[in-house]
Amino acid sequence: MAGGTEQVLVGGGEAHARQPDEQALAAGARIGDASPVDGKTALFRAAVLGHADAVRLLLERGADRDARGNDGRTALEIVDVARADERDPRVAAGLDRVAAALRVPEGRR
Repeated sequence: MAGGTEQVLVGGGEAHARQPDEQALAAGARIGDASPVDGKTALFRAAVLGHADAVRLLLERGADRDARGNDGRTALEIVDVARADERDPRVAAGLDRVAAALRVPEGRR
């Protein structure tokens, strides 16, 4: 992550994604830090990996659901494209949960 904070957000599988993220945030990881390579934040990474719990945590902590990577797309737009191409029902269901979390307006949980 940029800015000298080297904490890793977005851990392993869905069941374990929230705990490492909470630990990284407690250790000083910054939610809005974007990769210098593609301009994507932890929210993008969690979203494309299908980690709905991590996406919700990041949004609760202030992640910008409208942020755009260097390609000009939001996390939701990337998830929608990935979902359209996904054939594995379990992966598709995870992406559906992520898309739902990204679509829920703040304050309406």
